[in-house]
Amino acid sequence: MIIVSDTTPISELAKVELLDLLPQIFGKVVIPQGVFDELQTGQHPAASFVQNLTGLEVVTVNNQQVVEELQIRKWT
Repeated sequence: MIIVSDTTPISELAKVELLDLLPQIFGKVVIPQGVFDELQTGQHPAASFVQNLTGLEVVTVNNQQVVEELQIRKWT
């Protein structure tokens, strides 16, 4: 199974050092490049975890309109 994640679940699991649960449960974790970049800023607690997480794939979003539609659905 594949899971696509935004910043919050990754950040919160990293804070309690349980980020490795995602690939153990789902096999493959996919995050947009923007999420990866956000997690790498400053002293983010997930930065080192994300760099070393097995099963993580960072993808570039090519269709910004779809992203915006998904964000609208998320909050409605």
